[in-house]
Amino acid sequence: MDPQAVAAAGVALLLLCAANTAAWAAGRIFGRHWVAPLDFGRVLKDGQRLFGSHKTWRGLIAGAVASGWLAAVLGPGFLLGAAFGATSMAGDALSSTIKRRLGREPGTEVPLLDQVPEAILPLALF
Repeated sequence: MDPQAVAAAGVALLLLCAANTAAWAAGRIFGRHWVAPLDFGRVLKDGQRLFGSHKTWRGLIAGAVASGWLAAVLGPGFLLGAAFGATSMAGDALSSTIKRRLGREPGTEVPLLDQVPEAILPLALF
C-alpha cells in the first residue's frame, strides 16, 4: 500500500472521530444550553421532525471546529478540516432524517445507517 494513502486515510478517520466526539461532548458539557435545533423544529407531513431533537447547531459547530482544529495540527489545514467535520455532521443529520422516516425514535441505533452517511459523505467530497 502507498504510505501517503494510508496516512491520508488515518487523518480522515481521526477527523471523523473528532467531529463526532466533539458533537457528543458538547451535549454533555453544555446540557440544555445553546440547543438550537438544526431543523429549526420543522415537522414534515408524516408528523415527524426533519432531523429530530438530537441534531443541533451546537453539535454541528462543535464537530466542525474540533475537526478543523485537529486538521490544523495534522497538516491539512483548519478550513479543510472544518468543512470535513461539518460534512460529516450533515451526513449524520441525513441518517437521522432517514431514521425519522422509518419511525425510529431519536437516539435509536441502526447499524450501518448511523455510521455510513457521516463517513461516506465527507470522504466522497474531500
